Amino acid sequence: MIASINLSAFKAAALYFIWALLWWLGAIWWLAPALSRFAQVPMISSALLLILTCGVLALPYGIAGFLTLYYQWWNKPFNLIKIPLAFTVCTSLTPSLIPASPVNALYNFPILIQFADIGGVPLLVFLYAAFNVACVNVYRHFSFNENHATPKISNSRLFYKHIRVVFPVLLIPSLVLSYGWFRLPGTTQKKPTDSNTISIGYIQPNATVNDKLSTLIQQSKKLIPLPSSTLQREKIDLIVWPEVPTSFSWADNNYDRYRIKRYINDVKSHLIMVSGYRYANSKNASDGFYNTAHFISPEGIQLSQYNKQHLVPFFEYLPFTNSAPWIKQWFPGSKDYLSGTHPEIFEFNNNHRLAPLICYEILFSDLVRDYKNLGATIIINPSNDGWFGVQGALSHLSIAMFRSVEYHMPLVRVGNTGISTIINAHGEISENDTIPINKVDGNIVNVSASPASTIYSLLGKWIHHITVLLFLLLLVIERPRDRT
Repeated sequence: MIASINLSAFKAAALYFIWALLWWLGAIWWLAPALSRFAQVPMISSALLLILTCGVLALPYGIAGFLTLYYQWWNKPFNLIKIPLAFTVCTSLTPSLIPASPVNALYNFPILIQFADIGGVPLLVFLYAAFNVACVNVYRHFSFNENHATPKISNSRLFYKHIRVVFPVLLIPSLVLSYGWFRLPGTTQKKPTDSNTISIGYIQPNATVNDKLSTLIQQSKKLIPLPSSTLQREKIDLIVWPEVPTSFSWADNNYDRYRIKRYINDVKSHLIMVSGYRYANSKNASDGFYNTAHFISPEGIQLSQYNKQHLVPFFEYLPFTNSAPWIKQWFPGSKDYLSGTHPEIFEFNNNHRLAPLICYEILFSDLVRDYKNLGATIIINPSNDGWFGVQGALSHLSIAMFRSVEYHMPLVRVGNTGISTIINAHGEISENDTIPINKVDGNIVNVSASPASTIYSLLGKWIHHITVLLFLLLLVIERPRDRT
């Protein structure tokens, strides 16, 4: 920000764009080798597509930088509001394949992200930008006093001017920390009742395309040791399998369904699983297929199913194929899944209404809001980050946990290769229940339902619309200051 203060609007836009481009490249570089392996495309093509994607993702930052210098907000009153508002609105208005921002780096510090339950990630972006603007104001204030002769004023007035500039730098982190401290103690003060918790078992099998359904079943059996003549088997209310590259289908393969039913009847637990495919016509792939999560009862009856709505571009579907069908030959390994049309609650009981979000979908806040509006109390996120490596799994986790804070719902994240963990309704990761990446393991944990709503879940859309309208009104009212 300091480097852009004295630049023209276009130069500032270029500077912010380059910064954002480099940030995005550093944040999601792992997508290039993942796409190359999955879609079977040359690494150079994958890298070029990544650079193009990062360029699109960097545009909002360039636009915000342009507006900041075009309207000369650095030299106008209330720049502590106007400049952060520009970055917040520009980054939230533009559609994104990866809805992330630099604030996601705060995922290791839950106390710093609790304001997300009021205004979501956009409010955190605003506070993040406001703190940076405040720091720049301090730098400008003291550097100006050193380099320019100022009229003599009383020490008290000079002290007041210093305090007025420095105060926001202290106020913003104080507000963030105070609110975080206020919100976080609730996770330990209130003990959950038995009626408010369910026991959930989950596995991390590290399955590959060469594995079979038996890999998942055998790994699941390790959750509950076989009973002896004197010991009774431990009861698990729900078992969750991750999304895996293994090809099997509950809906369209009778033998797969028989084997899964036999396992469920043995353990007497509900099961959430993601089929590798589910034919749209229930016969063959001629009419397409879905990526589907199934909710199965202990009796082996499907209670509900959910078709993934947000598919991963270039992995699960190819964009632009209607207008440019020849693009398919460039990405021979890309899948061609159909998108689901609506959310589907998995109702375990009245207290535990589960929101199935398959892998990539956890990144999209509006989709979680749809589930919250349907009465969801726990998020279930079966995932497969095996293609993306360690950095991809960490990035996915760092974005996913913000959904828990925004909607005050615990998140059960079950990854094929990790990271599998439990995140409480305040965004705190349970270290004791975390399975490290690439480790074959399983775990059983008690999870408390959270029916409570947040300001963001109730008013988030209205807050967004009002903020955008205020910003547009600001652009109409403001006049660019004559730089001459």
